[in-house]
Amino acid sequence: MGFDEDLVTGKIILQAFAPFVKNLVEEGLSKKTIKGHMENLCSLGSEIIRGVHFDEDQRKLSPKDLLLGYVSEVGGPWVHQWNPSDKTEENKIRSYNATCRKLYNFMMPTN
Repeated sequence: MGFDEDLVTGKIILQAFAPFVKNLVEEGLSKKTIKGHMENLCSLGSEIIRGVHFDEDQRKLSPKDLLLGYVSEVGGPWVHQWNPSDKTEENKIRSYNATCRKLYNFMMPTN
């Protein structure tokens, strides 16, 4: 359990993730693939909450702006519990960044 304000931030993040997850289901992805994306979203959410502790002003951002501050066309923020020297985590990192890119592309308006 973190801080009470983390619960509020967590709920905001979950609400922002919901349309993305719904889209994954509508794409007809397998349950295993959706589960992998969900696990990656949990890691991303943890990093967002961690980051908000260092910059309280982020709590004032809209859910979309908050997420777009963490994901981009190249992936997501580094997950602090991962060891960059551990070669066994390479697939996990690739998967996580793919989810973050997919979320970013989903949230960005199409031209």
